[in-house]
Amino acid sequence: MKVVNFDVATTATTFATVTNTLYNGIDLNDAATTFDVSDNCRAFRINTKIFHYHTDNAYYLDTYPVGTTSLSNPVFNADFSIAVTDTGIYKYTAKTAAADGIYTVDRADTFATIKKVYQDGNNYIIATQVAANNTHYNWKVQLNTIINSTSTRISEFTGTVQT
Repeated sequence: MKVVNFDVATTATTFATVTNTLYNGIDLNDAATTFDVSDNCRAFRINTKIFHYHTDNAYYLDTYPVGTTSLSNPVFNADFSIAVTDTGIYKYTAKTAAADGIYTVDRADTFATIKKVYQDGNNYIIATQVAANNTHYNWKVQLNTIINSTSTRISEFTGTVQT
């Protein structure tokens, strides 16, 4: 797979190559295959595999904490530095020459399957919703900040809305 940069000169150029061994076993043509791309195109997800760009003009497969094989229903902030799953908040540590990029648990917490994360500087909001019945949704909005590289919950609001 090739990542193409449409932002240089007047013609699109190949920016980096993602070797197929990194996503081996995933059928890219399968309608059930899911994709996410960061706003800056330096990270993307195919199903349970997350990739980040490295300065050597290649993308690399990120790793998870020991004992974790995938993230449950992840959503990401714009640059993929934060992932919110059903069971917690993960932060990304970039790849170095000696170590793979990795997502580690920043804070355990419980979130609904349907969620979004919005970040502005060191502050971010997580919004979730879950169907309560045929006419109502329960929602949660959680305000967070990053202090000394760790997420801290500032406040949380919950409620129910009728559709």
